[in-house]
Amino acid sequence: MAPAAAPVPAAMVQTPEPDLTAAAPADDSHTLGPVQFHGYSDFTYGRPIFSALPNGPLTSSTNGFSLGDFDLFTTARLGNHFSMLGELLITSDFTNEFSAEMDRLLLTYTANDYFQISAGKYNTAIGFYSNEFNRARYFQTATGRPLLFTDEDDGGILPVHSIGLTANGKIPSGELGLHWVAEIANGRASVSTAALAAGSTVAPVQNFADENNGKAVNFALYARPSAWNGFQTGVSMLIDRQYPTGFAPLRQRLYSAYVALVRPHVELIGEGVYLHHEFTTNHLQFNAVSAYAQASHAFGRVRPYVRYEYQNVPISDPIFGSLGRKDGPSVGVHFDLTDFVAFKIQYGRLGTYAASTANDAQAQLAFAF
Repeated sequence: MAPAAAPVPAAMVQTPEPDLTAAAPADDSHTLGPVQFHGYSDFTYGRPIFSALPNGPLTSSTNGFSLGDFDLFTTARLGNHFSMLGELLITSDFTNEFSAEMDRLLLTYTANDYFQISAGKYNTAIGFYSNEFNRARYFQTATGRPLLFTDEDDGGILPVHSIGLTANGKIPSGELGLHWVAEIANGRASVSTAALAAGSTVAPVQNFADENNGKAVNFALYARPSAWNGFQTGVSMLIDRQYPTGFAPLRQRLYSAYVALVRPHVELIGEGVYLHHEFTTNHLQFNAVSAYAQASHAFGRVRPYVRYEYQNVPISDPIFGSLGRKDGPSVGVHFDLTDFVAFKIQYGRLGTYAASTANDAQAQLAFAF
């Protein structure tokens, strides 16, 4: 029998939320707190080809030291039914410049277990990984996110972040543990990944102003059966419209599905998305797929893992065509040095269509405070 896995501190759960079920005065207008602050960051050596890709072939990425995001995370209770969540990043990229970015900022009203609504900037309810592990690499088994969940400004195909309204809650379903999510947001800007790689100043995440009056809507359904500890499966559908420069408008449909088993010793995750673009004029269609599978097993404080990724985007797609096809495996080992410091080593290969395969070896220290 394998020894017990290293415990995760209660204060360091993936999404620390204020406890709105605790007793509070009848008049909640004068109840503030508790206010909680946490911080996360990491330090990596290697070739960062699995995150922000430079404008050029993957093989042109060099080995070097890099600072990860300095992630400042806070939550606070603002009354019996209101709470807030904020996540501020001090981040850098291939420009070697630091900048501040509001990754999440939410004001939440919780009526009960069946209805909760938030306004602000949030992680879009697409798939499992980005909402389970959030931003900090301290919480992630591998040295970084799967290619599928690459940030928008790094050339990702998903609207990982949204600005708008998100509502969720339980569905009375007994041991099946069904939950619903409904969202309306500005959606992703229509800037292409080729333009971003060439240095476009257009931000894919529309934090302040939307490029049009239309809004993106997203619906998700997931289940957490009580009989299967750590098991979750779900689906989602996002509907939007894109207006790429020099092209007719595009109808966008994004479908996702996942299955995950995450326990202290075992981690098995599989996710996939199907992205459909269609011109509103001649109905010409472009279909992209992206998926990954990840598995790990903990032996005390040591957790070996493996991940395989696949992404295939038609080169004729007006928004994401420059991404093309990429696929390859990654293997690594995650060591919990303490409850607040993790060390990871990882090797990966990422093949691209009609180009050389890129190899990447990384070593990373990730920590929380």
